[in-house]
Amino acid sequence: RKFAEVFPDFVVFWPNGYPSHYVVLVGWRDRRELRWDRLASRLSAPSIRDDMREVGLDDPVKTLSTLLSDGASLRAALATARLNTEDRPVLEFEAPREGYAPRATVDNLEFLLDHRASIASMMDGGLPPEVAARLRRFESAMAPRVAAHGESFRGDRASAARRYLEALAIAP
Repeated sequence: RKFAEVFPDFVVFWPNGYPSHYVVLVGWRDRRELRWDRLASRLSAPSIRDDMREVGLDDPVKTLSTLLSDGASLRAALATARLNTEDRPVLEFEAPREGYAPRATVDNLEFLLDHRASIASMMDGGLPPEVAARLRRFESAMAPRVAAHGESFRGDRASAARRYLEALAIAP
């Protein structure tokens, strides 16, 4: 909620293709400008592409498909959330207790999926048709990936494997 107050426009990415509690928040105070040609060019630069390869995201379309939500989709849901401030550091005390627990991670990812957004609708000038089709495929694999991670965190490897295979069939 605090991030949403500081940055009127923001997005939330879940960039890892393996069970992880990390998300990436990117915020703008002014109008954002997202153009496919610029993003693809920057993400394809050798130094960035090599870094992204380490987390399995060296494909610009795959990287962009990791967007889970944005400010417009989350604003109403965040309105009643407790505010983390300097004099009331909610996260400082709650995160060590439950913030990294598997259930909290899955709950947070499911919450973000309930408020899903597509980066395609945020792109100034749209996307080339072939890019849009690949992006939709990757985005549709996100829900089974989150479910697989939940099963993995719970220790149900057979169910996790089935969900991972489901996601893989959608977006090899």
